Amino acid sequence: ASSELFRLTSEAEVMDLVAFHNTGAGQIPGLIVMSLNDTGASEIDPVYDSIVTLFNASDEPQIFTISELAGQAFDLHPILANSNDIVVRSATYDKVSGTFVVPARTTAVFTNDVTPPVVTADTVFDHGGTEVAWFTMSYSCSDADPDTTTVADINGVTVVDGQLVRLIHHPNRTDSVQHENRLDIYGQDFLLTVTCTDSSGNATTVEVVPEFP
Repeated sequence: ASSELFRLTSEAEVMDLVAFHNTGAGQIPGLIVMSLNDTGASEIDPVYDSIVTLFNASDEPQIFTISELAGQAFDLHPILANSNDIVVRSATYDKVSGTFVVPARTTAVFTNDVTPPVVTADTVFDHGGTEVAWFTMSYSCSDADPDTTTVADINGVTVVDGQLVRLIHHPNRTDSVQHENRLDIYGQDFLLTVTCTDSSGNATTVEVVPEFP
């Protein structure tokens, strides 16, 4: 249910986006290898660009290589990777060769997520002057991946969304002091850096220079 690619609604979509790989005279008995590729004119899945599902009905582990996928990153679907089923968690993929390994009597779903998160960030001026000013940190990360992480800092000092920070221009100091209700950061120049990273390693970084009055 995590991907609309499993619920295609037209013949054209099925013909364009679905492919079967373990076919022909040399196919491995008891193994179905299906790929779903979100490469159509309109994006169907905002998270996954490609999904490979391997149905292994045999009593033995199976190894299958899709050479055209070599170099592409695939991960076991998060639901399977975090499940209590130690068997399905042992399914693997080798990026160098494009090879999948699936345990006996197991269905394994691998996903390729190359869509980076969308980040918005700002330092909202609160009050102060040209040398000392208070700013409220404002940032967010938009990504359908529930495991996306967000980190933010000003000049290497960690800040959080909604936090009130006092920035103090100083020719010699580059440190910070945490008070009960605010954070003071000293420096000659200031830069807010916000980075969002999803579970597939896709990352987006946004930098904002606070605007003193």
